[in-house]
Amino acid sequence: RRVFKRACLELWGIYVTINEKPSMGVIAYGMGEIATEKLREKISRGEIELFPPDPKVEEPKPSRAKVMANVVEKRAAHAMTMHRRALTRLKRSKTIEAKWRTKVRYYERQAAQKAT
Repeated sequence: RRVFKRACLELWGIYVTINEKPSMGVIAYGMGEIATEKLREKISRGEIELFPPDPKVEEPKPSRAKVMANVVEKRAAHAMTMHRRALTRLKRSKTIEAKWRTKVRYYERQAAQKAT
């Protein structure tokens, strides 16, 4: 109630007392009614200017071609990323395969020398 009272005073210069109309029942509701009545009076006297609400400006919906172009760009970027990852894995597997091929050759030579 105090915040509402202070806001009315700061915004419109309306001082709202709590017990102005004790027959109102709920105090906060009564304060709202009092503020509304005083605002109507100020508006009718021309002390407060009313502005029409801003018209809602809707952004034009992008065409299907633009939407699909964006989707294609995203998919192409993803495909390039996955391709790079696959190439990295391929290079790594080739390196590992070469390492083990070298070891196998070494052990085959050792076995061949021992056999002779």
